[in-house]
Amino acid sequence: MFCSICGKENLNTANFCVLCGCNIHLSQSGEKKFNSYANEVFTLKKMDLTLLLILITVTAGLYIPVWLLMRANDINKLNSREKVSSDIYILLIMMSILNFLISSIGLLNEKYILFASFFQLAYFITLFIQIFKVRRIVNEHFSKYIGKKMHFDAIQTLILNIYYFQYKINNFL
Repeated sequence: MFCSICGKENLNTANFCVLCGCNIHLSQSGEKKFNSYANEVFTLKKMDLTLLLILITVTAGLYIPVWLLMRANDINKLNSREKVSSDIYILLIMMSILNFLISSIGLLNEKYILFASFFQLAYFITLFIQIFKVRRIVNEHFSKYIGKKMHFDAIQTLILNIYYFQYKINNFL
């Protein structure tokens, strides 16, 4: 029996595809098939964008790696060769807190300003690498396994990062 989503051949007794994990007994109706599969696999949840913006602002950006950490398991449920590690998000949270402390000390002592700048640069590079990794995972999941492209603009991803992701998730669901 062949999967109607990804085309992988499965055992006749299988209920779910060994490659993409979708229910291989779904009806042949494309829209119904897509919606059922999306509900089975795409477990990322809607969130109020105003609340998200408030959380990002009030926490001075600390909520960004927290948002990623809270969704790591759901991101890893998507069908992609790449997976995310919760450890890197915990590291980013710790880096964010240290960044705040080092920057505070740097304001008091000029010797720490250069160190604080390099630390901030390392934090943002690590954060953006992870954000673009999530972007690749979601794009691969939708284009390869569902057959529907969920385009994430690179510039908007860079500037708006998780706010843009949440906007796209809310519009999808």
